[in-house]
Amino acid sequence: MSNPIVPASRVRAVPWIGMGTSGSWDNVSEAMYDSGLSYQVRQSVAYDKFGNEIPDIIVNYRTDNETQVGVVSNRYGIVQNSDAFSLLDPFCANGGIIEHAGMTDQGMCFMVMRMPGSAFGFYDDGFELFVCAMNSFNAKFPLALIITPIRVVCQNMFRKLMKRGDTMLVIKHGRFAADRIMSATSASIALTDYTVEFVDTLERDSELKRDPGDVESFVERMLPLTPETPDHPRAKFTNERVEHQRNEFINDYYLAPDNSRYVGTRLGILNAYYDWISHHVPMRTSDSFEDIRFGNMLSGTAVSNKLIMSA
Repeated sequence: MSNPIVPASRVRAVPWIGMGTSGSWDNVSEAMYDSGLSYQVRQSVAYDKFGNEIPDIIVNYRTDNETQVGVVSNRYGIVQNSDAFSLLDPFCANGGIIEHAGMTDQGMCFMVMRMPGSAFGFYDDGFELFVCAMNSFNAKFPLALIITPIRVVCQNMFRKLMKRGDTMLVIKHGRFAADRIMSATSASIALTDYTVEFVDTLERDSELKRDPGDVESFVERMLPLTPETPDHPRAKFTNERVEHQRNEFINDYYLAPDNSRYVGTRLGILNAYYDWISHHVPMRTSDSFEDIRFGNMLSGTAVSNKLIMSA
């Protein structure tokens, strides 16, 4: 990890900025209407190009404009957006304000709610709690309720609680999924209990010491080199890019001024890791990069359990 690079100027914004419609709604129905989510979806059998019915496959259509929104198996049960986002009703009743809502290009319907009065501090850091709900009609995303803290100074999205696994309540899209909404709502994580647990985790991880070798090993696992073999003719080029990313991670994220208090601890590694996956922009991106990253962050697929647990 030689030749450290100069830290780049980064835009600190939560992953959902620019996604969907921004607003300030205190109820789900108005947020759905303003963000274009207040449509119904119906199912139809699928046909091949010869007009023959395709067994075990169904197609989901919006009833307002007949747009196809998903091709799924016949075991996939629709949960209408009105039912899915009712998961947020108890949080609205406790003062939650929906700030972003809409549908991504990947077909993820979402709402993001800020919980006023949920801000809390840890040392000199400030955190805010957000509650997010997601739904889809194409089987790419689960019906889920997510609680995520945002570290204010760098807008890190702590998608998963560091030591105790996921903070997402998932309801599978099955034929009885809609019937599970009420029981799922009653089983939602209490924000007060969650905050206490999260702060306890921050405190423990800030006291777990890590030496430079541990940090280097973590980065090597997160950004592995490609073996230079005949099967990988572009390995040298790829590895040069990986080395650049490793240096960037260490100098621009781990050794960043806002992480200086935690350098040499497990929390320092995890702060850098969440900053990395929340804000790092690859050298090559597509027009849908931010859309895909937001979906991966919210669904949790952007977060590696193996790396988190070994930090």
